[in-house]
Amino acid sequence: MSIWGCSSLSSLLRAKHGMGYLAIIAVQFGIQPLLAKQFISPKVATSSVVFMGEFTKIIACLLVMHSDETASRCFGSWKLRECLVAAGIPSVTYLVQNYCVQTAYQNLDAVVFNVLNQSKVLFTALFCFVLNGKPQSMLQCTALLMVTCGGILVSLPQQGPFSSKGQSETQEGFGLGVTCVVVAAGLSGLGSGVTEWALQTKKRNNFLLSLELAAIGCLIIILSVLLGLAPDSTRIRQEGLFVGW
Repeated sequence: MSIWGCSSLSSLLRAKHGMGYLAIIAVQFGIQPLLAKQFISPKVATSSVVFMGEFTKIIACLLVMHSDETASRCFGSWKLRECLVAAGIPSVTYLVQNYCVQTAYQNLDAVVFNVLNQSKVLFTALFCFVLNGKPQSMLQCTALLMVTCGGILVSLPQQGPFSSKGQSETQEGFGLGVTCVVVAAGLSGLGSGVTEWALQTKKRNNFLLSLELAAIGCLIIILSVLLGLAPDSTRIRQEGLFVGW
């Protein structure tokens, strides 16, 4: 694709306050649970899935930063202290969030997961207000209340068998899935609040911040596996990182 074509596509996606990007995110959120349930085996070590996701982000950010020549500018003035302040807390929250999401994928159907996952909007609004002092309008508060009500309704215990592709799921598995997705939503809100502070208040480059988050996440995963802190660390040491792939 030509430079002019890339510029036109970028302009189209940014039109109407970035509605094009919002549409892409909406499709991604809708299809991701289906793809994860279809292509990720329950036997796969969760740490390996999370690690490879973060590693892929590192490669993608480096490629983008190299293509638009922001790498030299960002790395030339890079400081470890600024990195830890901006990316330290979000990287930990995103890492734990990814563990919770992978567990929820295996215990909830796509509809329940996506409805509950929208509660991250509520947590994001809360932490943005606490950390950045950004209040919500009455209309936005009404929308947040509706999202909360929807999450409560789908998380209520159901009568009868729980099924996914013809196989019944246990009540215990459903409860675990609900707990994991709510915890993930809360951590996502906290991470988003800190990230917004870093991007808008501290004016940190978004690709550099994403790279830092992913790099710290990979480091934490490696250390947690080596120290035996990850839930599947013993299995990974015995059978390898890519067991079940």
